[in-house]
Amino acid sequence: DTLAYSAFKAGTNVETVWSGSTAVDIGNRDTATDAGTNTIIQKVVKTLENKDAVKISSVVKPASEYNTEPVAEGFFAITHPDVRPNIEDIDTFTPVEKYANYGAVMAGEIGKVGMVRFIATTLATPDTSGAKDKYYTLVFARDAVGCVSLSGKGAVTPTVVTPRASAEDPLGQRGSVGYQYWYVCKILQDNWMVRIEHNILDPA
Repeated sequence: DTLAYSAFKAGTNVETVWSGSTAVDIGNRDTATDAGTNTIIQKVVKTLENKDAVKISSVVKPASEYNTEPVAEGFFAITHPDVRPNIEDIDTFTPVEKYANYGAVMAGEIGKVGMVRFIATTLATPDTSGAKDKYYTLVFARDAVGCVSLSGKGAVTPTVVTPRASAEDPLGQRGSVGYQYWYVCKILQDNWMVRIEHNILDPA
C-alpha cells in the first residue's frame, strides 16, 4: 500500500491550495472559525469531468430511514486522518452514517462532499519539511491507476536454505527462508486523477 500511494502521488495533475507560511485547508480556509466551502472539491470534479473521467462509485438510492441521504455516483479521494476535521467543516459534507445504504461504505470512509467520497488512511503521509506541513489528497476516477496483484501462479518465488549440522549449529536447527516477487503500481491515465496540495487547520 505504501508503494502504491508513493506511485500515485507522483501524478502531474495538481490543484494547489497551500501557502508555506499561511495555513489554507481543503475547505479553502485560512482561519478555523470560517465556514469551509466545497470550492476546491467542485473545481477538482469539474477538471475530471472535462477529461471524460468515469466515476467509480454508483448511486446509493434513498432509503426510508430517518435523516438519511442518497449518494450520487462519484469519485474517491484518499487523505490523511489529520484532514478529517477540516473535511467535516465543509458546509456540504455528509458523514457516512447518513448514507441511505450504510453497506456501501468503504473501509476508512468518512463521508462525502458533492461527488467526492473521502477515505482516511495514515499512508497519505504529509510533507513535513516546510514551515507548514503540506498534505496530499488524491482524487481518483475509474481506471486512473493500476497495480499488479500479488496472487496467482508464479507471483511469489520462495527460496529456502535447509539447515545442516555444523560446528556453529551442531543440531542443524538454523536455516533461512526468503522470497522474491514482482510488484508495481502505475498511473494509467494522469488526466483521471488530481492531487490536492493543502495545509490543515486545527479545530477552532
